[in-house]
Amino acid sequence: MQKESYHPASISSHSQSILSIDISQGGTIACGIDNGIVDILELSSKQTIKTLYSPNWIKEQSQQTDCTGCNSVIFANGNQNILYCNYDRQIFKYDLRQKDAVCKCFKYNKDEINQVVLNHTGSYLAACDDAGGIVVIDLRNESVLMDEYCHDSICSSIQFLPDQNLKFISGGMDCKLNYYDIERNIQLLQTIDINEISPSISNHGTLVNPPFIHHLDVTSNFNRVACATNDANVYIFEMDYEEDELMHTQCLSGHALCANQSHFARWPLTNGLATAGNDGKLMIWDLLNDDAEDETIQYPPPVIIDHGCKVNWISSSELSSHSI
Repeated sequence: MQKESYHPASISSHSQSILSIDISQGGTIACGIDNGIVDILELSSKQTIKTLYSPNWIKEQSQQTDCTGCNSVIFANGNQNILYCNYDRQIFKYDLRQKDAVCKCFKYNKDEINQVVLNHTGSYLAACDDAGGIVVIDLRNESVLMDEYCHDSICSSIQFLPDQNLKFISGGMDCKLNYYDIERNIQLLQTIDINEISPSISNHGTLVNPPFIHHLDVTSNFNRVACATNDANVYIFEMDYEEDELMHTQCLSGHALCANQSHFARWPLTNGLATAGNDGKLMIWDLLNDDAEDETIQYPPPVIIDHGCKVNWISSSELSSHSI
């Protein structure tokens, strides 16, 4: 990825925090907001075209109670009209073509959901929650394939592996990165304790927070995993296909505070990784095609964008090159 200049542009402004974002293959943006609203915008025009309300939004407004925020939004693969959103323990499926957009509700998680993801075919949905649980649903028949407590604390992030229907990774506040295969039965293939690979001190020589895992992402060809953690680092793992396991190869240190987002850019022919932290910085890293067994390789310094406040979510589009 050649050196680029990045120019921030505001698409929408809200008095409430935007908690989650996804961009469809057609260039539609969904923004999950702290007040229980989901705004649908067009990337090209930067205009809001639809606003969704949680089914409990009117009741919460009338009772003057705090509205449940939308922690996660995700478009169905290949269909920009179908959107999944979660509020607290519930996942709602919306059809944006319909006036009454809600068409399904799933309520299997036992605590507040932190992230909802789909596999590459859109056949399976997974959700992780504050109780450390993971629920996997077969959307074709709406059956539950997995409902397990997988972490000793909050499970904050989950990702299906590309081209692997029922393999996924999860990360939690227990500092564990887990790798699962539930094709035939529930198998925990690997657990990596980030405490064992985390530097004991920061770049400034001060003690850092435990490496709670805040977010995970996987490259489209599943040769890399990025893990953003509370100790301000982003850990890079490579897949060993012969052993079917992840190997730690790099620790990216750039953020001054907690790293809470890691996102491999969906741009074609790029090694771009975007990370964000509580320091208000957005960093774009160029991850070269390095030797996975060489832990001494140093990546070029990242492009740093001063966002000015905490970044809650990162997304990118294949349609708009080098836009995140």
